[in-house]
Amino acid sequence: MKKTKSVPVIIAVVVLALVAVVVIGPKVMKKNKPAMSVPLSAVEKGTLEDRVSAAGSFQAERYTVVSSQTVGIVKEVHVKPGDHVSKNDIIILVDERESREALSSAEIALEETRRSLSLELSSLRAQIRSATTELDQAIRAADGADRLRTVNGISEEEARKAYEQRDSVRLSLADLREKLRMEEGLPAGEVPSFDPALDMKTIENSPAFRKAALDTDSARRALEGCVIRAGGTGTLTEIYVAVGDRLTVTTTQVARIEEPSSVIAEVNVDEVDIGKIHEGLPAEITADSMLGKTINGHVERIWPIVKSDGAGRVCKVHIGFDTADKKILSGASCMARISSVLKKDALIIPASALIPGAKPTAVWLAEELVPAAKDGVKADGAKADGAKPDSAKLDAKKKAEPAKQYKAVRCEITIGASTVSNLEVVSGLQAGDLVAIDKIALITDGMTMQNGSVGK
Repeated sequence: MKKTKSVPVIIAVVVLALVAVVVIGPKVMKKNKPAMSVPLSAVEKGTLEDRVSAAGSFQAERYTVVSSQTVGIVKEVHVKPGDHVSKNDIIILVDERESREALSSAEIALEETRRSLSLELSSLRAQIRSATTELDQAIRAADGADRLRTVNGISEEEARKAYEQRDSVRLSLADLREKLRMEEGLPAGEVPSFDPALDMKTIENSPAFRKAALDTDSARRALEGCVIRAGGTGTLTEIYVAVGDRLTVTTTQVARIEEPSSVIAEVNVDEVDIGKIHEGLPAEITADSMLGKTINGHVERIWPIVKSDGAGRVCKVHIGFDTADKKILSGASCMARISSVLKKDALIIPASALIPGAKPTAVWLAEELVPAAKDGVKADGAKADGAKPDSAKLDAKKKAEPAKQYKAVRCEITIGASTVSNLEVVSGLQAGDLVAIDKIALITDGMTMQNGSVGK
């Protein structure tokens, strides 16, 4: 009998246990499930800034290229790269022998041209005087033939020859006078001068003499150019020749002098970023050659054209800075980061807060869960009857209390300007709100969270 009654009791206990497991168990498990640690970030009001990075090198805006105007062998080099030089300091000495020979040859050619032109003028005048005398004779012969022809003292053929001789000599004299006029450089119709005292002026104005004079001046400058001097003041950064090198007419640059105070950072900004910057924006410049130092500068000039650079297109930008007390090496590579203000007084959140693929755009908003009061004490530690809590006990209680917990709420937002790392929130959030910025794919609506560190 006892055995029979115990069976229904056992069955009832089992059924109650199953009900507890099925109905009560999940609630208990859900209630005791620990909050997921999720990094949270506060929505802040501030300035949305972007940083445009660009690579380039340090360059001197003001420099002097020392050029050669002579031919010969480099005999001495008086300076070395890194030396400070002043204007007209001797840089290089060139062997003068070739230049002296060239000058002597040019001077001889000039004198030969002057003499040749002088003889030509004298010859023309002599021919004109001779032609003038011959013309006088021809005129008298023609006049005599004309008188004889009237009395039949000469044949028509002989008279015609006298007339032709007169006309031929007259034309020859006119040609000689015209040639002399042209040699003297006189306008058409003017009578040429027969005064030898004016020959030097005529010779100096002639094309042949001017060319010879120019050749002589060039040879004289080449001789003077054997002493090559600095064309400006600054630091000598390049010497392109050495002792024993031969300078030729194609050799132009022999040295470069730069003004250290004019060094700027010349960088290439990608065309997709050039619209974000303008002259005057601040920039930070770093370079491997400066051992980790950072230089503060500003955008001085933006070139008006975009050019090809490898596979991309870039715009050249000059960034100025104060070079005092800084060792800046011209030609060294550098990296500039230009700060560009996209929006002032904007609500800003990290770009990592966006829920991937969410349409419309959304984030996970963290709403704080306030625990219920226990034992007559409110969540802030105050007594339920309004009495002030003991501060020491409150501090101890706070240390013992678990971290704040939050409920994940899907929040749709509208965004405006953006950078690689931050976004402007136009609507949907307000300053001070907390949003999840990591583990976004693991969060579900209503999930309990607590603030954690990124990557944990």
